Amino acid sequence: MLYSILPQVATTLFMAVCLLNSVGHAQPMARQPGPAPFQHSWTDVNGQSLNALYLGVQNGIVLLRQGRQQIPVPFRQLSSESQKFLFEKFEETGHGYLLPLPVNADGSEPIDNRPSTKVERYRKIADATHVAMLNKIPHPTPQLLDLTNPQEWTDLNGGQLTARFWNVDNDGKINLYQEIRAGTDLLSRKSIPLETLSPESLNRITSLLAADAAKEVFPQGYGSPATPSQQSEDNRVWIDRIGTRFVGKYVRQTLKRQPNREMVVLQNGETEFEFPLVGLTEAEQQAVKAAEQQRQEKQKHDAEEARRKSELAARQQATQNRRQPSSSSRNSSRSSNSNIFRPGPSPSLEFGYEYHCKHCGHRWKGDSPISQCPRCVAEQKRQSNARASQSRSNRSSGSASQSNSNRSKGNIGTWLSFLTGLLGLIGYAVSRQFNR
Repeated sequence: MLYSILPQVATTLFMAVCLLNSVGHAQPMARQPGPAPFQHSWTDVNGQSLNALYLGVQNGIVLLRQGRQQIPVPFRQLSSESQKFLFEKFEETGHGYLLPLPVNADGSEPIDNRPSTKVERYRKIADATHVAMLNKIPHPTPQLLDLTNPQEWTDLNGGQLTARFWNVDNDGKINLYQEIRAGTDLLSRKSIPLETLSPESLNRITSLLAADAAKEVFPQGYGSPATPSQQSEDNRVWIDRIGTRFVGKYVRQTLKRQPNREMVVLQNGETEFEFPLVGLTEAEQQAVKAAEQQRQEKQKHDAEEARRKSELAARQQATQNRRQPSSSSRNSSRSSNSNIFRPGPSPSLEFGYEYHCKHCGHRWKGDSPISQCPRCVAEQKRQSNARASQSRSNRSSGSASQSNSNRSKGNIGTWLSFLTGLLGLIGYAVSRQFNR
């Protein structure tokens, strides 16, 4: 039975080895724009020839395959004839923009006068109708007043995407914003080459731009001339891009995100209105920027002035606190003076002051005002010292009695241990006597 399955095992191992060998030498490659794979005899700059299968181009590297081996060759390492041949193949499919221009016959670099953006290069592969639609869309498009409603966008391959249109950038890519979660303001941006869109999607861009350009920025009913009282409150007449007037006072400039939009806040009466900055004329936009700069400078000046006043008030308070005694010291002085009767200076006294303590009845004279009776102070000091001495004596007597008690306890324990040992010896002797 073993001999019967050996051919099957050998066949399986051979197929596995062949599969691993093919994977190691010819890795699969994603389909790249350009011509389909074809066989051709290639020549490099050194004159060496190679008959190999063209696979594609990645980052300026031409991928060739001979047998099971894949050979990468930089485009500039090919001869001028091979470069020209491959470039013409790419031009036939409309993807010549992916390759640099082939070198001249003498090996010098050519002057590339092709358009710098991919959008212009893509137009070579489109039909006349497609090109006409693309030419109607500026690059970049003017900034919209706001994101549009979600629209269905379709590419030339039939793929669909529901997103909000924002603009077309300098590189000819349409920027769409798609909701990450329905019913929220969380958006994700997707950039798609403009030339990949279907004609219906291109017509929608043109329609959205025309509709946005005709929108009114300012509401109606707020364009009456400013009264003298309004002019005194920094009100002025603002004009949007279609000529609508708005009387109001500049408040501030803000920034909205997803996508980033500069907004201006104007106040009419007690109501504030927020408008997109791009909706104003160029002159009004410059006026807004100047007003915003003045507002920021004023805020900075006010903050600096408030900080300076706060520091000045703190220094004044600290100085006042140093000059005036605290309430506790005033209260202690009042309590100490309550037992002192001081009639004041007397011309007949030698020292000028006579004092009488109401607590102990002591009378004395002095040449300067004092707040405490010296006899009461001495008595308080004597009592404090007596209490401290009594506390020390109590502690010493307590420690001596404790040591004596501990010593007596130690003696009793020693005697008990001795008696216990003696009784043990007696018991041991008696037991041996009985055992005999």
